[in-house]
Amino acid sequence: MPAQESAGTSPTEVYLMSRIFVIGAAGKVGQRLIKNLGDSGHEVIALHRKQEQAALIKATGALPLLGNLVEMDAPALASAMT
Repeated sequence: MPAQESAGTSPTEVYLMSRIFVIGAAGKVGQRLIKNLGDSGHEVIALHRKQEQAALIKATGALPLLGNLVEMDAPALASAMT
């Protein structure tokens, strides 16, 4: 994805930050993913099913969001992603 360069930066110094919604954030792969995304400057919203998983997710810098994807309808899911 092309990005506009600021004065005095090279293409390798241009960073795009995003808000990223991660499903399955409490699993082994999800935990590594949300940590890496956060460390790269992205804002991460992390969906998890169990209340006790929130602290682990928050420790990575992500915003924990309690919910079950199977039980969410499209409007609820869209609302959670914003």
